[in-house]
Amino acid sequence: MENPFKYGGLVRGPYFADRRNEMNELKREMTNLNQVFLVSPRRFGKTCLLVNLIERLKREALACAFIDLNAFPDIKSLATALTSITSKALETNKDKLLKMFAGFHKLRPKVTVDPDGTISAGLELAVEEKDALSALLEGMHHAEKLAAKKKKKLVVIIDEFSDLEKFNGQTIERALRSEIQKQTHIGYIFSGSEQSVMLAMIRDRTRAFYKLGRIMELGPIEQRAYAGFVQKWLKKGGYSIKEDDLKRIFDIGNDVPYNVQRLCNVMWDAAMDTKVIKPALIEKLPVIVGRLDCAHY
Repeated sequence: MENPFKYGGLVRGPYFADRRNEMNELKREMTNLNQVFLVSPRRFGKTCLLVNLIERLKREALACAFIDLNAFPDIKSLATALTSITSKALETNKDKLLKMFAGFHKLRPKVTVDPDGTISAGLELAVEEKDALSALLEGMHHAEKLAAKKKKKLVVIIDEFSDLEKFNGQTIERALRSEIQKQTHIGYIFSGSEQSVMLAMIRDRTRAFYKLGRIMELGPIEQRAYAGFVQKWLKKGGYSIKEDDLKRIFDIGNDVPYNVQRLCNVMWDAAMDTKVIKPALIEKLPVIVGRLDCAHY
């Protein structure tokens, strides 16, 4: 049986640690097409939560588009990506997509051929870069029209939203708010790990996003639920651990999900021979992790 305690990347399905309450709250908000600002410290599993939420929403027949602002250096690239991703979330037929893309004024279709011969429909800017914001708004307006035409709900998740400031922040904030307020078929989750930046955007009365939507702060996973998740996997693997000893792992990890997952991952491997997890091993876990992370070890 493989080590079930995943960390450092996207964790899906049964390996995703319990976030049931947060998942249910976000699902309810998106079903109602609201706006949510999800604020979280790093290593608390924000992106993993969003990826698992998308899988759940799709099972409920909601269209979903995920955009990571880190991936886009300017408004031009964001405009083409957001329009393309939202369009493809609502329409999968390539011929219809190309016809649709040909109808834009500030964007134009771009056809690429993948190494395996697959043809992909994309977009590129059809105007000067100074008009990129107008192209972004055209794409957002199109997403609303297409969702209405398809009679579908669309959920747009923009991760690392605090990076918006790099796009001439307050100008784009005002433009985005104006467009979002006109939409009735799209719900938004704006998520970010730069807590001070995110909270300034949404709590400052002078900023465009003030009171645009609910603020949801992601904290540690509720310890009882998380302990049950860990214990379930340990039992499945034939491991034994006392309840008080398991609690010690959360103390060592400061209740940070990444830390707890990492400690459990190392513990699983370290106890593989005996399958008995004793206090001495648990106290040694930070040392083992330190050795594994040391470039000279």
